Amino acid sequence: MKNHLARVVYVSFLCFSAPLIAAAQQLSVPEIMAEPSIAGLRVEGEKLSPDGTKVAFLWNSEGRHPLDIYIVPTDGSAKPSILLKQSSLPVPQVSPTPENKLNYGLVVKDDFVKDRENAIGGLEWSPDSKRILFTQNGDLFLLAIADSKPRRLTKTQAAEVNARFIDNDRVLYQQNGNLFVLNLGDASTIQLTKEADAAKFIAVGNATVSKDGSMLAYVVSDNSKQRALFVPNYLN
Repeated sequence: MKNHLARVVYVSFLCFSAPLIAAAQQLSVPEIMAEPSIAGLRVEGEKLSPDGTKVAFLWNSEGRHPLDIYIVPTDGSAKPSILLKQSSLPVPQVSPTPENKLNYGLVVKDDFVKDRENAIGGLEWSPDSKRILFTQNGDLFLLAIADSKPRRLTKTQAAEVNARFIDNDRVLYQQNGNLFVLNLGDASTIQLTKEADAAKFIAVGNATVSKDGSMLAYVVSDNSKQRALFVPNYLN
């Protein structure tokens, strides 16, 4: 009798679970990765201010991309508040790509890629903890904490990367592999290095500024004699 009852319960379970399993198997990858995620959205790019009183980070209260800039006091006296919405920044103008007769493919961007385009990144505090430097679409922006108004510092075809403050008035960054200094007062730019050359596999990196901000040490790497390692793609 017990065995018969167990078989009835098992068959009933299969009857009810089969449609659910079939429905789950019909989900596509975009549907599985759709936002908002069940697990929630993690904080990214968190940075502690030099005076230790605030933390800036990237997040979205709706649980989806693009991410906005938030700020929260470290003493727990207030909840996190939004400092800048990504949608408030200017939409970058994409330069038309020259026609290539050998290009037979069509690039199709899904929602996952579109939501992450023009993302904010590279948060860096100024030494006085009053401003935040960040990047968007390869350009540099400066955000004052007091008024939450972003100021665009660069608008170039080549991306500015690894940007950080030397002091409250100067920013160090890399463009096309070389190091530059941007003066925030008059927007003047000084190129510090000329060794980087992608065509010759020569790279500049590990830039370190002296404590007084007057000297810069960096490493020049010649990778021209390194052999390339090609790994087959077995997924296609």
